[in-house]
Amino acid sequence: MAVEEELNVNDILLSGPVASEGLPPNHPLLREAQATLKEHLRKRLVNLDERLFELNVERKKLDKEHNEVGQNLYNEQQRVKGFKNQITKLANDEEESKKRRAASEAELRKTIEQLREEEAEVAARKNALFKAQEDYNDLKFALQKAQEHTANLENAIKVHTRFTIR
Repeated sequence: MAVEEELNVNDILLSGPVASEGLPPNHPLLREAQATLKEHLRKRLVNLDERLFELNVERKKLDKEHNEVGQNLYNEQQRVKGFKNQITKLANDEEESKKRRAASEAELRKTIEQLREEEAEVAARKNALFKAQEDYNDLKFALQKAQEHTANLENAIKVHTRFTIR
């Protein structure tokens, strides 16, 4: 807005029904009032221009801050999205790990059961082997006793035969 632009005070003061009854616009008594009003309006215009400038500066500052906040918000949303993706991946990995663990535990239980069965079978065979060893030892002892008895009998027969032959 141009400050130097002439304001037509006559249009302001003399508009309406009172204008036709008052002093004419170029009357000397009105010149001072017109000059004062003109100066007042010029100062008001300067003040408004300054206020408009300040508001524009503030608006630009707020626009810049708004853009920064928007950019920060976008960046944080991207981080959150990344975290969500990581959480989803970790949850899937955890679920897969739980499935593998359950399968491994089932396999372990099956293997333990097989080992127990084999252990029982080995124990039964071991007991049978010990029993067979005992039977063998008993038979060996009986055979040894029988051989000793046979040898004694043969010696007795030989001795008896010698006495009878003599």
